[in-house]
Amino acid sequence: MQADVWEPAAASEDDRTSKLFPNAFRISGLKHVCDNLCGSILAGLPQWSDLLPQLQSLDILLSAITWRERFVALCLSDRSMEDRNKVLKWGGESLTGLRWQVVSAFCREVLPFEQLLRSSWNTNRYLTAGPDSKKAFLLEETSKVHVQRISKLMASDYAWASIAMVALLSGDSDALGSWAEGCPCHPSSDIEKIVSFRAKRQAKQNAKECVFKCCRAPELACGHGLKHVVVRLVSHRATFAPYVAKAPAAKRSELLSSWEAACTKLFGHIYAKLGYWRELPWVLCTLVLFLG
Repeated sequence: MQADVWEPAAASEDDRTSKLFPNAFRISGLKHVCDNLCGSILAGLPQWSDLLPQLQSLDILLSAITWRERFVALCLSDRSMEDRNKVLKWGGESLTGLRWQVVSAFCREVLPFEQLLRSSWNTNRYLTAGPDSKKAFLLEETSKVHVQRISKLMASDYAWASIAMVALLSGDSDALGSWAEGCPCHPSSDIEKIVSFRAKRQAKQNAKECVFKCCRAPELACGHGLKHVVVRLVSHRATFAPYVAKAPAAKRSELLSSWEAACTKLFGHIYAKLGYWRELPWVLCTLVLFLG
């Protein structure tokens, strides 16, 4: 939306209600649609059934204090304090409940830690008793299963390529839903550029209270929603390429095929859902808004 249409400083309820069909600007339910679409896409990936148990075990390693502290003490003892603190202070999503939004957020949060986790993990060290104990660690069968899954995950370029695919695809879906819940006059990209913590917090509060929050119908009528998705999908294909290149040669075609199928499904569903706002009433409303 152009800045000269809705100025942030002038945003008030009177500004909204003065427009033609003011209640038609506000959209609802798109975030929910995007979350459900994300779940449908992830569940349809051929890698998903094997990946999910490994993610659950990785979540235990990072979220359970006993597991995490032991990992740092035995496997990261020769790493810098900065690296150890990154793991010790892990505050990512937990997979408890296994909601799609949580699973996708977990993948996005753990992906930047890939190199640190994989280069540090040592199964023998982790299972060996530390200096403060005379017994081996984790004798329960259920715990051994988690360690086996973690070890398999840490050694698999294919599994991490799958995590990257989940993170990127779910991020594309979630980005549209989050964008739909925002407003045209407080772009999140501008807010993130603010250096001052206090100023950024105030900007986020202003955006949260803006009367034009969720008033995205004019932009959807102009096709901005689809453009938003297409730009992300195109850029993320290049981001995904290095993960595919590191995967075993026999698995690369499968990963690329899964990526293309998921992108096609994502775009197709969003195109159909956003078609509602490309109908004539909203297009005319948008023309009046811009030309009037």
